[in-house]
Formats: sequence, C-alpha cells, structure tokens
Amino acid sequence: MPRRFRIYRFKKIMLASSSGRKKIATILLFASLSLSFYFFPSATLAQPARELSARVIVADFLDARLDSLSVGQVRDALFSGSNSLSAYFRSVSYGKFSLSGNVYGKFTLPMNRTCEAASALQQAIKAASADPSFVKDNSTETIVLAPFDPNTCGWIGYYLGYNHWITVSSLAQDWQRVFAHELGHELGLQHASSYDCGGSALAASGCTADEYGDPYDSMGKAVPGLAEYNVVHREFLGWLDPANVRIAASGGRYNIEPLEGSGSGIKTLKIPRQNNEYIYLEYRRPLGFDYSLGTNNNAVYDGALAYVASENTGRSYLLAASPGSVLRVNQSITDPLTGTVITVTDVNPQGLVVNVALGGEKATRTSLNAASRDLPPGSVVLDGQTVYLINGRSKTPFATWQGFLDWGYSVKNLVKGDTSAYSLTGYIAEDVTSGRLPGRWVNHKGTVYYTGGGGLVPVPSWEIFLANGGTAQALANATAKDINLIKNWNLLALMTFGDARVEA
Repeated sequence: MPRRFRIYRFKKIMLASSSGRKKIATILLFASLSLSFYFFPSATLAQPARELSARVIVADFLDARLDSLSVGQVRDALFSGSNSLSAYFRSVSYGKFSLSGNVYGKFTLPMNRTCEAASALQQAIKAASADPSFVKDNSTETIVLAPFDPNTCGWIGYYLGYNHWITVSSLAQDWQRVFAHELGHELGLQHASSYDCGGSALAASGCTADEYGDPYDSMGKAVPGLAEYNVVHREFLGWLDPANVRIAASGGRYNIEPLEGSGSGIKTLKIPRQNNEYIYLEYRRPLGFDYSLGTNNNAVYDGALAYVASENTGRSYLLAASPGSVLRVNQSITDPLTGTVITVTDVNPQGLVVNVALGGEKATRTSLNAASRDLPPGSVVLDGQTVYLINGRSKTPFATWQGFLDWGYSVKNLVKGDTSAYSLTGYIAEDVTSGRLPGRWVNHKGTVYYTGGGGLVPVPSWEIFLANGGTAQALANATAKDINLIKNWNLLALMTFGDARVEA
C-alpha cells in the first residue's frame, strides 16, 4: 500500500433532504493498479439515507486502457447481479437502503493519464453527455471509472464541489469492496478499526489502535469479498430496529441472534462503559454476504465479536478477545474500566448466549440493624428495602426514597450497621424536564442523567455520580414533555457511605 497520500477539502453532502426527495449521488471513480484506502470523506445526515442513485462513466485514457473490464461487468457488479453492490446494501440495511444507477461508456478521453482529476471529470461528463439518457445535471455526483495511478498522484479519492471520485484498481479482485468502503464514508461511516491491548481484550492503558484493523467489515481491511458492515455501523446508519438493540442495564443472560438477515431479536448487546461508550457484541454466521468471512478464519462463526464504540460516531474498534478476535464458549472479557465481565456460554446456528456480570453487581453487602444500636437522633439508616430516620432507639420509615431526599438528606448521611444484609430500592423522580438547564443532574425512573446542554447523558452508576462530586441533594426533579428523546435504562445504583456500599 502507498504510504504517502494527499488530503483535499471536501464538501459535506446531504443524502436525505428534509423534503424527503431522493438525492442522486455522482461519484468520480478512478481505477489504479493497487488497492488501498487512506482517504475518506464524511457526510452530514439529517436523517438516515434511504436511497442513492448513481451514474457511472467507464473511461480510458489515450495511453492507459482497461481492456480487461467491460461495461457489462461494471453494471453487473454494481447494480444488476445477484452479488452486486446493490444487493449488498439491501442485505446489510435489511431493506432500508437501496443503491441504483446506470453505467455509460466505454469512452476514450482525449487526454493522456494525468493527475488533473477535474479535467478528467469534465472530459468524462462531456463524452457521456452525447448519450441522450445520461442525466445532464451538474448538481449530481458521477462515478467515472478510469485508470488513474495513485502512486503518481498521491491520492485515491476526494470531492470536487458536488463531484466525488474514488481511485480503484480494475485488476483488484475485490474492487467491489472499495465501492462499499467509499460509499460507507459517503453515508458518514468511519473506518472499522481494532485495538491491540497486548494479549488482553481490554486494558486500562497501553492499547494501540489499527486504523483498518477489523478484517470482518468492508470499512476495514476485510477478507476478500463484500464483508458486511458491523452492528456499530448499522446502528449509526439507522438500519437496526429498536428491538434489535439491547442495553445491558442489569446483569444476566442475553440471547443474540445472527447479524445477517432480518429478525426481531437482539442483534447487538451494548454493555455500558462511560461517557456514552459501550462494548458492542454481535454474532456472525456464513449467511448473506458474510459467506466468505471464513476464507481466512472459520473461527469467526464460533462466537461473539466485541467492539468498543461511542454512540453516533460511526467508528468501531474490534477487540482482540482471542486469536481471530472471536469470543468463544467459556471465554470472557473483563472491562478494566467498570469491572464488568462478559462470558459466552453457548453458541448454535440460531444464536449465541452471553452472561453479563456488571462491575457493581459483586459489591460486598453490608450488615445493618437500625434498631440494635443507640444511634444519634437524626441518623438515617437502611434496613431491608426501607430508609429510616432514627430517634434514639426508635426508627421512623420514609415512604419512599424521594421522601428521604425531600427531608434534605444525602447518601453520605447513611449510617453503617452490622447484623443483617440489606439492599436499597430508590424511587427518585418520575420524569425529566424539557426545560432542563445545562450542568444539572436529573433523574428519570431511577436513572441519573447529566444535562450537558446537548441532551441527557446517562451516568453508568451512582458511584460515578458521587465520585464526580454529586450528592442526592443536587438532583433536580421535574416533569417532561419530551421523555421520548431519552434512552431510559435501569440504573445499578451503587452508593458509598463511609466504608459500606449499598447495592440496588
């Protein structure tokens, strides 16, 4: 792969307008003698793109020809064949996105091979415009397939105004995948990367990232063939239904169905980390366009693939859970950030089963018996599921956790006991305000959220909330008109007071 490349300015493109009108994409595509992807654009999406129509011009230079590639082959590979790029996008999007278009040519441009892509673009459009069926619209993007040499030019693709072009080798057996890769960038995806943590799937420090390290995704250095986009990319593009995504709000066993093909089950399990980051799990089978994944590594079908990703970024990092990055039966990942342990317990053609033990779920329970001690008046203790206010040897129960907060008490007022196990159930605020102010803590049905101005950010645990200087008294409670804008998940409420911890 060439290591030198040039970065150009792009124009961000909108693939779906507010009026719902179809956007015709025009991509200028050049063929080279080597396959590499170093350069990628990003798109601004107002809403998930539903369709893309492209016009393709196949062209030669006077001194450089692509005799081995015919117009019919290009049309079959992109639009009409059973294994075409159009079929690929129908498959990976579960029918939510379509790619269509026409192929024109073959034309010989009146110029020798050059790096002046703008000139080649103008000549290609001029030649194709002689065809009455060619879309004569200078606001569309056009795909021009021509033998540009990336080693000479130092670039493989960039936007020019409303025109986007990509260098691709006609001699490369998997040049189709370059289309999938570059069109993924046009839709807003970033690269499918990987983490190497020195023998561990995750480490607190010392991990290195490989920009193209995911071999199972066309946005990375995928194996030959059109490897399907992973779950992180599909979620970003809006191709997963709500039922397909489950956040592990509590520990337990979860069933994950194969990524390929439609289905109403869980296609990805998201295990919270922090700052809107998750570990994503998925399960691949030799179905759809993933039939070729086992070419170099059949083990990919033997367990889960795990990724670290933040929501709404379009970038994923495959974890090296084992050789081949596959988490097999009875193998585990421990997240050093949260202490969460993820274990695959069963794999079969219908799906896999994972067990999740969230980091706080193994917290030591503290013994306490509020009535057994002479406690200072005004002390607050926990017994069973109830918060009590102590007056000498008697105890007065609070009706709810909210009642406890309403009296002005914070978590740090709780007093440690020594005789009986307990757990706390808190009933905080019922709703979240639509008039929330930045920098405020709010509650919604047991989940603590931080209002950062751009929306509600869920706090992974009550402990983290406290560690960041929060107290129960700082929580703001209100009602909401836009509850549907938040993602509600049950909070594992770990609270620290003295040397005792309360587990919800």
